Amino acid sequence: MDAIEIDTFRDAIDTALGAFLDHQRAVLEPIGPDLEPLLDSAGAFVAGGKRLRPAFVRAGWLVAGGDPDDPRIVTAASALEWLQASALVHDDLMDGSDTRRGRPSVHRAAERQHVDAGLEGSATAHGTSVAVL
Repeated sequence: MDAIEIDTFRDAIDTALGAFLDHQRAVLEPIGPDLEPLLDSAGAFVAGGKRLRPAFVRAGWLVAGGDPDDPRIVTAASALEWLQASALVHDDLMDGSDTRRGRPSVHRAAERQHVDAGLEGSATAHGTSVAVL
């Protein structure tokens, strides 16, 4: 794998992550606009990064004799990114982390949205609930 292949694969992962999120927006849109901030947060959370996990998935695929042009490897590697993102949301909650990658952690962002919207109840409980879900 050379640098161009890695960059191309990283771009394919970014595209797959975005396509998945777009699909989820379309599926969830009929429920109402209240889910939009959650989807925005999910998109921001998986944006950027070095994409090392997908690169390792692809390297393992290739070493095992997988076809480098098989689109299923992009799907599998992007699914791993979503899984890791979910684990990081929970990790930040358990550790009480205020930030992740220079941005507010998901539970802290949800707390802020709760306060900014003037909602009743505990902003902390709201942030925790969002992060758990």
